[in-house]
Amino acid sequence: MWPEHPSFDGNPDLPAAPERPGGGAIDCNFGDNPLTAEDDPFECNNKLVGGYGFLETYNSVQDPETFGDTARDSDGHGTHTTSTAAGGIVEHADPLGVDRGTISGLAPGAAVVEYKVCGLQGCFSSDSADAVGQSILDGADVINFSISGGVDPLTDPVELAFLDAYDAGVFVASSAGNDGPGASTANHLSPWVTSVAASTQSRAFESTLSLTGDDDATLELSGASITDGVDTDTPVVLAQDVAGYGAELCDEEPPAPDTFDGMIVACERGGNGRIEKGYNLHLGGAEGMILYNPTLADTETDNHWVPAVHLADGTDFLAFVAAHGPVTATFTPGAKTTGTGDVAPPGRSSSPTSPPLACRSSPATPRCSTSPASAPKASTSWPSPARPCPGPTSPAPASC
Repeated sequence: MWPEHPSFDGNPDLPAAPERPGGGAIDCNFGDNPLTAEDDPFECNNKLVGGYGFLETYNSVQDPETFGDTARDSDGHGTHTTSTAAGGIVEHADPLGVDRGTISGLAPGAAVVEYKVCGLQGCFSSDSADAVGQSILDGADVINFSISGGVDPLTDPVELAFLDAYDAGVFVASSAGNDGPGASTANHLSPWVTSVAASTQSRAFESTLSLTGDDDATLELSGASITDGVDTDTPVVLAQDVAGYGAELCDEEPPAPDTFDGMIVACERGGNGRIEKGYNLHLGGAEGMILYNPTLADTETDNHWVPAVHLADGTDFLAFVAAHGPVTATFTPGAKTTGTGDVAPPGRSSSPTSPPLACRSSPATPRCSTSPASAPKASTSWPSPARPCPGPTSPAPASC
């Protein structure tokens, strides 16, 4: 995770950091803050009480992880899922400089120890099992493991490590996987683990997309967004139809900085990362992006490089463009709305993959908790200040 994120600030209203059973210090290894010129390694507090990097196998067979053997987040997933599970109360969440109100994780009063076991290329079960063992020694009450796997509990080293955690009185909540919703697609099948699916909550951030055809036909669609909008009628062009480009998934950098000048470009979801798509449009001077799912699926409120709206199902949009083109559009800035809670997103079984975390408690500190069936995934966190996906301080990794 990114420890300087405001979701993990120390809080004078919380008890002192819990101590490790039997004595000894809990490691606090997040390394130096790469966004400052000073040598200023993060110092843990009564909210974020520790951090370990368990990457011995990973670093021995892959290119070394970005931040070495520390617990510092290199792609944003750990920060997202940790703050969703146990982020503290932040009164003014301001992604992209817009105050979106108060947010918190599911257990804002819980103390957190982060165990990083994944790099940009994935995770190794030996690293994960090692981290689970350490969390038991550190006195964890709850382990949140937002990583897929565990379909063969009796031979999976991580599931067997979870059995040790269960025997030690630790509650283990794990991801049910990113497949589904078909039969036999759930992950983590051990009876000693609670597998948790994803579901929506009632807070949503949406934009209204207004399309106008060459024959004056109109269509309004709603999509997810927390970015600015486009308030002037602007030509909409499918990415594959842009002269000199042709990449339907927007998974290639443009050939020139003016490739998308004066256009709202429509990109199909899939293949590369969502934010990377917008980054490629940004490099080509696009006015905005319509990100559409090829079939009905979940939508995401990403911090995009250009104004963007994400459509849950692109069928009606594509049909309108085909029937009434050329098309122009505007869309409104993303705004808070009341969505439908407790709905499983189409095509998803669980929350995204990420490093695990363990929550600690003292007698006065609430423990982390989670639903035994599903837990809200969206709109409870925002990315780390580092913007690990392509940003002013880092290139564009393929995993964004």
